Amino acid sequence: MKRRDFLKLSAGFGATGLGAAAALPPFSAARAESKTVFKAADVQPAGYPTVAATESLGKKLAAATSGRLSVQVYPSAQLGAEKETIEQTQIGAIQLLRVSAGAPQPSPDRMDPASAADEGAKRLTQAPAVDAKRGRHVLLQYGCVTCHEIPGVTGAAIPVGPPLDRMGSRRFIAGVLENTPDNMVRWLRTPQEFVPDGAMPNLGVAERDARDMAAYLESLR
Repeated sequence: MKRRDFLKLSAGFGATGLGAAAALPPFSAARAESKTVFKAADVQPAGYPTVAATESLGKKLAAATSGRLSVQVYPSAQLGAEKETIEQTQIGAIQLLRVSAGAPQPSPDRMDPASAADEGAKRLTQAPAVDAKRGRHVLLQYGCVTCHEIPGVTGAAIPVGPPLDRMGSRRFIAGVLENTPDNMVRWLRTPQEFVPDGAMPNLGVAERDARDMAAYLESLR
């Protein structure tokens, strides 16, 4: 599918903020005759949150386009190791990519209150300073460039979501949250909490990764 078709498709998901969503515009008769399947690669196994999120995105895309657009997910590094899949993504052979960005952290909501409080205090005292440079690389690792155009981050972008240039100068995130570093972290970790049926899925982003990503996005002015 040509880039201009994706630009039309992106309008259906909204351009008011990061990951905003709306009804898709009708497809032309010519496009209705063709089907496009996007390849999505993930280093994690089937059932992992990022794999499930990509599968969910594919189902929404297929439903919104009556099956004309769909996503084939390849978990467990089926299409190659991290280096190989990044290279394939950069040349467009893979359209959506998720590689490892660190081990998942314990979830406080699964702990008893005392343990959750201790874990929170431990993170506050041990958390490293935010690193915008690292955040730029993490945005690539989580496959953000497959749906957004991000200055300084290369990839085979499919503009389902809006471009993120000058993100640090915007007042709101997705039209629902004030654009602050803490709110950006919350959005990156659980966007479905704020826009339940939005196009942007929960990707299981670790807290440190989200803070570094937010720092990089804040630098885009």
